[in-house]
This record gives sequence, C-alpha cells and structure tokens, in this order.
Amino acid sequence: MIKKFLKHLGLCFLSLILLMFLVLTNLQMVVFNNGFYAKEYEKYSIVEQTGIKKNQLLSATNKLLNYLRGHADNPQSIVTIEEKERPLFGNRELLHLSDVRELFKKGFLIKNLTFGMLGSALILFILVKPLRNRAYKIITLSALYALIGLFCFGSLVFLSFNTCFTYFHMMFFDNDLWLLDPSKEYLVRMFPEGFFLDSAVKVFVYTVVELLLLIAVFKALKYLDGV
Repeated sequence: MIKKFLKHLGLCFLSLILLMFLVLTNLQMVVFNNGFYAKEYEKYSIVEQTGIKKNQLLSATNKLLNYLRGHADNPQSIVTIEEKERPLFGNRELLHLSDVRELFKKGFLIKNLTFGMLGSALILFILVKPLRNRAYKIITLSALYALIGLFCFGSLVFLSFNTCFTYFHMMFFDNDLWLLDPSKEYLVRMFPEGFFLDSAVKVFVYTVVELLLLIAVFKALKYLDGV
C-alpha cells in the first residue's frame, strides 16, 4: 500500500512539474507577443480609453515588455495626450511595475528549474532500464494528471475570475500599489481586467492542447513499440 501511495505521489509531483513548466512557458509566449497587445488594444478600444495614438501606445508597450524581460532599466515612455507631452506612468505605477518585474524574474527561474527537472527525468527514463520500460505509461499518466489538475484549477479561476484576480494580487504583492485609479493612472487603462482574462484563456487553451498532444504522442509511441 505504501509503495502504491509513493508511486501516485511521484506521478503527482511529475505532473505538477510538467504543468508548471507548460503554464509558465505559455504565459511567457502570450505576455511577450506584441501582436497580442495590438489585437487587445483594438478589442478594448484602448486608443480611445487613453487618448494615446496607436503608434505611441505600441512603442510604449514594447518598451514596457523589454523592461519586464530585464532588457531595459526603465519602463517609462513619453507620450502625447491632449496635444501635451507627458510621462506615461506615475510613481505608483512605476513602483508596481518594478514589483511585477521581480515576479517575472521568479517565474523565469521556476520555468528554467522545472525544465531542468523534466530533462533530468527524461535522462533517467533513457538510462535506467526499469524506468525506460515504463516511461510511456509514466509520462502519459503524468500528462493526464496535469490535465485533470489544470481543468480543476481553470474551472475555479474562470467561474470567478475577478475574485481570483484580486486574491492573486494579495498573495503575490505585499503592498497596495496594484490598486490603481483609472481616472488618473494609465497602466490600468491600458490593461483592463478583460486583457488578463483573455491572456489566461490563451494560456489555458495552449496548455490543454499541449498536454493532449503529449498523451496522444506517447500512446502512439507505445503502440508502435508494442509495449
């Protein structure tokens, strides 16, 4: 019984590592896709909401993304609003963006660690014969567990996105700088809640597709090998 429990515990751990890697990889792919922002700005009429010309808005977004990647020291941009040049972000917004960049740094680190752990597991499957013989089943079950976990967590998030969005900020930020005023601050006008919901949906869909493909591929390989 203990052996069976440990086996399921191992599968759960591997599925968690796999899920974290895929979600963080897909999040990075969505967040740093400039084309995604252009479509979202059109969808939510951000040019009209902010009064900033589209080319300036996209240029400021590109600078912001470079900052979050760690490729720039400052996310600030100078934009023209009501025919007057002004800095896009105020002090609270800049401080919050600094917190966001630190969160991204941790996310990049976790993604790299999970990638290393998955790579190590794959090497073990190749080198250790008992594991190699069971690799198809282990990987398929881990992907299936990850898929189930993703659907459970995704259902919770999408059923009450606003509440989960608030709890996310309370959990990962130790200040109230994320509570921005849309009448004064442009960061919250550029990225309304709907933008984050759309991002979450994309990450969810990409991860589901990848897990389903992983299950299908390893089931096919198992069949072809006659294992």
